Amino acid sequence: MTPIAERLALQLESEFRRMQDEWFFKWHFIGAGSVAEMDNFRGGRIRYGGLKFDGSCRLVYWDTISFYLRQQIGVLFDQVEAAISNYPSEIRSKATAECHALISEFASQIKEAAIDTDQKLRGNGFELPSRDHTNSWRGAEIWDIQVRVDGLRALYCNEGRPTSWFARAEKFLKDHKETIGWVVAVMATIFGLAKWAFSQFFALSKS
Repeated sequence: MTPIAERLALQLESEFRRMQDEWFFKWHFIGAGSVAEMDNFRGGRIRYGGLKFDGSCRLVYWDTISFYLRQQIGVLFDQVEAAISNYPSEIRSKATAECHALISEFASQIKEAAIDTDQKLRGNGFELPSRDHTNSWRGAEIWDIQVRVDGLRALYCNEGRPTSWFARAEKFLKDHKETIGWVVAVMATIFGLAKWAFSQFFALSKS
């Protein structure tokens, strides 16, 4: 694993634990007498107390976690872009692939935690309703992540962009260096023999 991906893996592991402890867990106390307070990820706080997890309360839950994940994916890819720009092309390509997998896995973990918490909050303590997979994850879907990855590959890994004539020629020469060297040697020999034959012919024509 590249250093970029190693750092990201540790960061995402820590962030997921933080979300479990400081956000998802606190929603279980909105029905208590005291007020539960959670981050809304927009610079403010959500405060609920003595409420049932239903109606507008549930809408706020899903809107907030969806916004968080969409925002977090953008921040993570911005960090990856800044990091890979300092490495050579082959490292950039590998790091991009590794970070793609890590961010996709993190997004799946957040989604599963959101669905699991929603199911428990809708339950009565004895029975659990069916899991709800209908929430929209606009901006945090698999294809949204893929778009960011494709953009990084095109910009920093020379993938998905047309190759210039000079670059193609340079690659051809590099890949066929031995063959080209042999051809040049043969042509040089033929040219030398032709020059000698011409000089001999010219000398005979004078005599």
